[in-house]
Amino acid sequence: KRATASLIGVDDAIKTDEQELNFAIAEFGKEETAPFASALDKAKADVRAAFQINQQLTDADPETEAERRKMLTQIIQICDGAAANLSEQTTAFDSLRKLSNRAPELLDQAEARASALETNIPAAHAELERLSAIHSEAALASVSQNPVQAAALIKDAKEAIGTGRDAIK
Repeated sequence: KRATASLIGVDDAIKTDEQELNFAIAEFGKEETAPFASALDKAKADVRAAFQINQQLTDADPETEAERRKMLTQIIQICDGAAANLSEQTTAFDSLRKLSNRAPELLDQAEARASALETNIPAAHAELERLSAIHSEAALASVSQNPVQAAALIKDAKEAIGTGRDAIK
């Protein structure tokens, strides 16, 4: 009874997870959902194998009690493994959804951090100018472009934040 219940339960979970996967692909894309799709494919294959074992148990050729117990144990182990794997991926999906739900907040935080860093650039230029009066150009060569590079990185970050905002609209 436990093997049959496990088999039916995981088969129902697969059907539900297939629908969930289709929604997730529409929401997050195939790349983000690939691990779940892979886990679902593996679960389907595992359940097919479990159904085949179950079919052998119900065919016209009777098994010994030891064979029957072994086959029922295999079905339970296959179903438990498939269910655990799907559950793990569902947990990962839930995390992705939580992140997606928090995206506006996270983008706001990133923008605030970028703006805060941007305010340091004039001070960095001023410090380099001060140091250039004391040190040779060669001595400052390794850091002389840092403020310019920082400004470019902050600009790129702000553009990425804008792209992120557009993506969640």
